[in-house]
Amino acid sequence: METICILVTTALRCSQQRWTASEPARRAAMSSVDCLEQNPAQTFVDEHFAPMSGVAIAAGPVADHTAGLDPEERALVADSADQRRHQFATGRYLARQAMQALGMAPAAIGRSDARAPAWPDCVGSISHTSTLAAAVTARGHGIRGVGIDLERLGRITQAMHARLYTDAERDRYAEDEPHWPSLLFSAKECAYKAVNPICGTYIGFQEVEIDVDWKRHRFAARYIGAHAPNALMNQGDGHFGFFADHVISLLVVRRPTR
Repeated sequence: METICILVTTALRCSQQRWTASEPARRAAMSSVDCLEQNPAQTFVDEHFAPMSGVAIAAGPVADHTAGLDPEERALVADSADQRRHQFATGRYLARQAMQALGMAPAAIGRSDARAPAWPDCVGSISHTSTLAAAVTARGHGIRGVGIDLERLGRITQAMHARLYTDAERDRYAEDEPHWPSLLFSAKECAYKAVNPICGTYIGFQEVEIDVDWKRHRFAARYIGAHAPNALMNQGDGHFGFFADHVISLLVVRRPTR
């Protein structure tokens, strides 16, 4: 089984496939190679998240990548404020880098009826804050779903805890690592992103419990709600790390091995 390396800068240089977008879009993508090489977020992801078969991750600062959008994508944010367009465009830009790392042509990523990214011939997930964005794509190797999430540390207030975390979680982590509220919130978002495109049902924060291995920077999501298909998340392999006042969380859900 071949291991996919997640050095997306190399993938961009070595890809033999051409995206059929406009010439300005192609130039915008190629001009970003130097930026990627000096991208601390990508360096962190490459070093912190061990290569996983069939999975590629790209991360970087939010910037104006609107010139690289496909016309279909550009139409989705035509009426949005500049900051929103930049966040959207950066997410799509990084998603295409991850697609190329898997050997895929960097196609347009539309929007589903559920207003989530519509992935071409793969599964994927995008996340961003006001300053940082990340994307993950995956295909083959028994992967059914992936979720990635960025959360700025310290945003979750004490008043939000009763709504976001179960009693068991609050008892378990109250005296633990100070960033547990941000991590658990981010991990639950990952679980939702990985499973919802498959099961199609809403998952509340109280329907998921997160078990954290702080030393290994790993987590597991357990579904404790009433809709049994959502228990698919229990098969997920969770990873997390802390970078630039953010927590980055990833959940990869594979089919059970026989």
